[in-house]
Amino acid sequence: MLPLLNRVLIDYSINALQRLGVQMIHVGTGPRPMSEILERHLAELETPSFRINAFSEKSLLDTAGTLKYIMENFLDVDRGDTICVLPCDTPNNIDLKPILLNHLHNNAALTVAALPIRWSSTEWKERTFGTIKLGILPTIAEFRDRNHFETALRQRSEVLHGQSFRVETFCEQEERDRAQSNLISTAIYFFQAGLLMDLAPFITPREADPRFSDIGLHILPLLGGRHEEFASHNINDNFIRKVKRGDYPFYAYLLPGNTYWRDIGNPLALLQANLAALQMNAGQKPNEEAESVGRFPSSWQSLGELARKFRNPSFIDESAVIRSTARIRNSVILGNTDIAGHIKNSIVFPGSHQSLAGKSMMRRNVISRGVRLVNCIFVGGTLGPEFAPKTISDRIIYETIHGGLAFDPI
Repeated sequence: MLPLLNRVLIDYSINALQRLGVQMIHVGTGPRPMSEILERHLAELETPSFRINAFSEKSLLDTAGTLKYIMENFLDVDRGDTICVLPCDTPNNIDLKPILLNHLHNNAALTVAALPIRWSSTEWKERTFGTIKLGILPTIAEFRDRNHFETALRQRSEVLHGQSFRVETFCEQEERDRAQSNLISTAIYFFQAGLLMDLAPFITPREADPRFSDIGLHILPLLGGRHEEFASHNINDNFIRKVKRGDYPFYAYLLPGNTYWRDIGNPLALLQANLAALQMNAGQKPNEEAESVGRFPSSWQSLGELARKFRNPSFIDESAVIRSTARIRNSVILGNTDIAGHIKNSIVFPGSHQSLAGKSMMRRNVISRGVRLVNCIFVGGTLGPEFAPKTISDRIIYETIHGGLAFDPI
């Protein structure tokens, strides 16, 4: 439910499924009461031809646990049917149709969308990724120097985009300097229903020990050449024999290297995603349809080229009040806000719902004249004249339960 321009993150996944022609989706929302805002939002997106079943989990389930719950409670499918699984916090411009077509053509049990990430990516310095090794790609053993290996692997993977290949090995949460591949899992999956039916008896609750509850941590390594590691997970020998025999073909579909995909795992990633979306939308020609419906353009120029052409792309919600003293550059200003200060490279969240005397009302967020925000996420409250003419930078700003404002490093 975090904002990306004028939509929230889950909208981008929902729109991708609508463009694929899906008519029914299921969303695990997590336990109440935290899930209630999401459930209301999803109900507003339903149409007579597009239904959303939002179900509140009694306890937090891992991704495989959610799949098992959906299979057992909501779906009536045959073994050959296809189930698409998408994350709700990774905005992207990926077209799902060619991935599905490759999945069906290969008669795959599982297909994952794989993205070749730049070895020099700043994201990889800060976190780990699930990486995919393919037999068709170079291995580090073929090179004396790791730099030569990384260059050869990058070049080869770029040539092969738009095709799918059998996965040789999947390694979860690999650090950049130990990785044997720069192909990362986008957590976009197409499952054959028969595989999920066969896996369901082995899927455990999240708190089990040993647990088998997560797609990326457990199912992908099991199918991706590391089945011996799950001998103690109560997975029966017959299933393991089928995996070894290749009865559950596991494929990776290679996305182009310029694909936009971002995992929103922290406030900085949210800010970066909004700024990137501004730049991409600014690259439209005047006669193109506005990309304000939760969809990234299918093709876009580099951010450097766009920055030279569009000095000041911003998104300002029509319900925001922008005073004559305001200066807004490269920022996202959402609804029910009153801006008189200077905003640059920042997100201003919408005003929040509050209950007063039993009535629900919106509280307007205020940024007063003379206040300057740079590289900030302003979640809510009032930045009054007492904060001027100070420049506040690299902070996430929010109201505490005591009524004051907190300024945390972003």
